[in-house]
Amino acid sequence: MDITTINESTFILQDSNGIAFSGDVINANTFRPYATLALAETYTATITTGAMDLAGNALAQAYSWSFTTTQDGIGSWTATSTVNAPSPREEATAIWTGQEMIVWGGNDGSYLNTGARYIPATDSRQKISTVNAPGGCSTPVSVWSGQEMIVWCGRIITSDKGGRYNPATDSWTSMSTHNAPGGLSHSTAVWTGEEMIVWGGYGSTYSNNGGRYNPARDSWQPTTLAAAPAPRVYHTSVWSGSEMIIWGGDGGPFVNIADTGGGYDPATDSWRDISSSGFLYTKAGHVANWTGSEMIVWNGNANSGRYNSVTNNWSQIASLKALITRSSPLSDWADDNMIVWGGDGLNSGGSYKPSTDSWSLMSFTDAPSGRSDGVSVWTGSEFIVWGGRERSGALTNTGGRYRYP
Repeated sequence: MDITTINESTFILQDSNGIAFSGDVINANTFRPYATLALAETYTATITTGAMDLAGNALAQAYSWSFTTTQDGIGSWTATSTVNAPSPREEATAIWTGQEMIVWGGNDGSYLNTGARYIPATDSRQKISTVNAPGGCSTPVSVWSGQEMIVWCGRIITSDKGGRYNPATDSWTSMSTHNAPGGLSHSTAVWTGEEMIVWGGYGSTYSNNGGRYNPARDSWQPTTLAAAPAPRVYHTSVWSGSEMIIWGGDGGPFVNIADTGGGYDPATDSWRDISSSGFLYTKAGHVANWTGSEMIVWNGNANSGRYNSVTNNWSQIASLKALITRSSPLSDWADDNMIVWGGDGLNSGGSYKPSTDSWSLMSFTDAPSGRSDGVSVWTGSEFIVWGGRERSGALTNTGGRYRYP
């Protein structure tokens, strides 16, 4: 078949009552409906005679098949209160303090320097001070030091590039910018226990610069460029306990860095290459989590794997057919599972358990609206999501709390 002729006009999806569902044909294998399909319902898909083979011959007759959607997944969702919630936005940053989810910054058409603290125990929020806060900032990165939320800005509207927020005093402290890596969009950051390491991103060009910030000394030290991974954005990073591991991303037009990465050791200020043997192509928009012994990368059902930093080897992980491949979902490591939810305006998700190499579908019931570019945290008992851009294009300040059964 000529896959270019399989499109929204030649592919029809109907429920048992003959009601058609609009959506996007993503590729020859994927149709993404705009509305969520009902659970345990039978649907009929049809490719019409408008579809053609590679010689330009039309399909002799329409081809139809039926399928039944899955039962609801596991766990339960509860909506978060919107009282005192920050204004609707995307591309914010969030951390978990042990008691609160702090959300800050982002973009609503303007770069924002506002935020709020969400307390799940009371389902309540407190707005955070903007006095001495960094200027408006989109795609910031942040870490929790144990006492402060340390924020480093991406796209900014002022010369301020970062700040340290103390929730105990609801106050901001400025950060030194001497030797800092600059304000770059879509950087990544990790906390080592003593320092925040920021790496990569995009300014006027793609970058492989980085820096280590020590809050005790309020000082930056650049990360070496010797043997560093190629410049990139939309990469992921995890902290292994001894290294910041960088993987994948986008290196710009005609630059293929998708299946490359590196491990940065701050103790020696040095990089090592990460093997790509055994791993399939990684597009930008994947997610990665550190389990305590491995890095798990999810890039869709056919291109996901587990990386062992000791052996420098990859192995593939199981797939979940019900979990549609999507770009830039929210993801967190949840004790012994990797949670993947949302992305591309979807409100579905799944959890992967490496000990059994198996997936479980997350419940759809009462799940937040589908979205992209929101934020999430794992509290130790719940996966909390907030904000982002819905499939309709509207920004949201709603959220939800997911709990395993």
